[in-house]
Amino acid sequence: MDPTEEEIRELAYRLWEEDGCPEGQALEHWARARRRLRKRPDEPGASVDEQIEDSFPASDPPSYNAGGKLGAPRGNKSSKS
Repeated sequence: MDPTEEEIRELAYRLWEEDGCPEGQALEHWARARRRLRKRPDEPGASVDEQIEDSFPASDPPSYNAGGKLGAPRGNKSSKS
């Protein structure tokens, strides 16, 4: 199903805003919006990347080593003789 001009315009505007409102890229945003809407996530043929493109990434909690230090490497114990 082809997207309507209004759907493309709204998504293109949102993409433009997300990109920081750059000038001179209207056609690029329009084309991106049209491509994205033509392959809607619920339709067969839409790739996994397209399905999750608008989702936010999940954050893993920070990892701590046995000593309670944030970001310290695990299992790298130096043996001093």
